Amino acid sequence: MKIKPDLINRFNTDQTVLVVSTYPRHGHTYDPKALAVAPFTKNKINAIAKHAQSKSEAVKFVILADTIEGESAYVEDGHLILRCWTRNLLSVYLTIQKAVNLFPQAKTLVIEHEFGIFGLKHQITAQFPLFLLLNRLLGKNIVLVLHQVIYDLGELSGHLQIDPQGQITKLFNWLIKLNYRLFGLLADKVIVFDSSLKDKLSQLVKPEKISATPLPNSGRTAASHKKQNQIKKQLGLDPKTFYLVFAGYITWYKGADWLVKTFKHIKKQIKGRPAKLILAGGQSSSLEIDTKYMNWYNHLLRTISNDKDIEITGVLSEKELPKYIAAADLLVLPYRLMMSASGPFTLAQTAGTPVIVSDKLKPMTKSEDIKAALKNNGLTPADFVFAMTPNGLLDKINRARSNPAYLNALTNLVRQIKTSRTCQNQAGTYLSIIKGYGANAKLDLWPKTSPISNTAPSFARS
Repeated sequence: MKIKPDLINRFNTDQTVLVVSTYPRHGHTYDPKALAVAPFTKNKINAIAKHAQSKSEAVKFVILADTIEGESAYVEDGHLILRCWTRNLLSVYLTIQKAVNLFPQAKTLVIEHEFGIFGLKHQITAQFPLFLLLNRLLGKNIVLVLHQVIYDLGELSGHLQIDPQGQITKLFNWLIKLNYRLFGLLADKVIVFDSSLKDKLSQLVKPEKISATPLPNSGRTAASHKKQNQIKKQLGLDPKTFYLVFAGYITWYKGADWLVKTFKHIKKQIKGRPAKLILAGGQSSSLEIDTKYMNWYNHLLRTISNDKDIEITGVLSEKELPKYIAAADLLVLPYRLMMSASGPFTLAQTAGTPVIVSDKLKPMTKSEDIKAALKNNGLTPADFVFAMTPNGLLDKINRARSNPAYLNALTNLVRQIKTSRTCQNQAGTYLSIIKGYGANAKLDLWPKTSPISNTAPSFARS
């Protein structure tokens, strides 16, 4: 970690906000080698800074980011980017803390968090509450942004290849819930990206500490669905073919394998012109060291290899991914569970591409802006959500093929949601959360009641 003293002096102020997050490489937003959190952080920070400037509010940002070869410390968009930590090292929090200590006048610490963001080793996960406690004792105001909320690893059994009812799974579930309780105790504010996730987290964290703020989109249209045929030609796609698109990192919990299997089963029953499936993505950069994941991913590749109607692109650049989303006749999100907000859904908003989502994502329809958009376009949640069965998906696809009014309503739905969820429109909310309170949470208060047990699970054989 190399940084010039003048940069430290410039950003060591009481107006500085420290942000711990993965971050795209210099000059990029959607970095194929970075975690999905990276573009969110960059777009959000830039929007907050612009909003603060418009309101004549003083704020500076220092992003304590993951290491990238050839980058150390630099100023980009007026923010200091300090590449100071490396995933999967047991010393990761020690190196982050050293960077935090360089800016003693900065009183607010924002941490972008999901399980595994700092490393997949259990020892690393266990250290995180200690990192929070230390900074709390140092007088930092802590804002914790949770990109995932999950209590039951059994819901990820296919992803993790574990026994959903096994004793080890029960142990880890108890430890995860303990972590969430500690997060609630040690953070001043916790941000999640959906009201349903807030409801879930409120079982373990005081509700008044939690803010449900939708995952924002950039507001920029890198590629528009309005130019669909033109973009199809650019990508070498047949304008006469109906393209279903899955977008993003290909993982089990996002249902990529289910979609492939189901499409193979139903494709001959799809009405109208020929239909093809494109998986616009590739292997997860955070899981490529996981043998179980790579075995699953390679099996999926073998399943696809003999089907001329299914294409997989591999991980796409920030210029290419929006093109595939804009080219889609229908974007399909077949997620197996809702533990986070969908990044591809935000990209669909900017492109104006119609989307359908699995019934596991139905809780997102309770968000006020989505409820309003559904109503304004004559839709119900059932029009937006498909059951994760072959017939459930086929019904929605055929309806989109045969009913232009329905497809148009889905298109207008995402365009309306886009307006309410731009980073620019949400920047004021984030700024008020960051600067609107002091470090006054009481460390001795737990949620009064909870349907989730506080006791460790029993490991006696049943």
